Amino acid sequence: MPAFEYTAVDTGGRERTGIIEGDTPRHVRQLLRDQQLLPVNVVEVDMNDAQDAKYDLYVRQIESALESTSMADKAKILGLLARMALVAIHPDLDRGFDWKTAATSGVSPHSPKIDAMAKRVMLNRTCGHIVFVDNVAATRAYSTAGFMPTATLRTWQ
Repeated sequence: MPAFEYTAVDTGGRERTGIIEGDTPRHVRQLLRDQQLLPVNVVEVDMNDAQDAKYDLYVRQIESALESTSMADKAKILGLLARMALVAIHPDLDRGFDWKTAATSGVSPHSPKIDAMAKRVMLNRTCGHIVFVDNVAATRAYSTAGFMPTATLRTWQ
């Protein structure tokens, strides 16, 4: 089943984001409404084989933790969800690179999602896109594509 990134608003008016599996964007919007969330944006997450394998591994680990009666297992769920979100962007973002090790890691900065994002921004370099993504992967992908923003690029960790 494909994975989708979503942005939704809860009944308290707070914005919620995450990744959810569904058959189609329409199915995902219905799943979100069933959770009392108002879908704002639903985008399919394109992943390569390495991303799919890691994503599936994290799904199995989360399912196991949910079935467990151990609070220690349940405490791992948030970290696993964070890793899933990182892997959806790039298969190696869950490896813990920092600024010093990323450039010399030998890992390609490309993934379907980062490449698509770079293409969108490069189509209109003055559009003012703000990209919230792991800064190491995004910076390497943009520089490899020959694009370095002229304005200040603010990244958040």
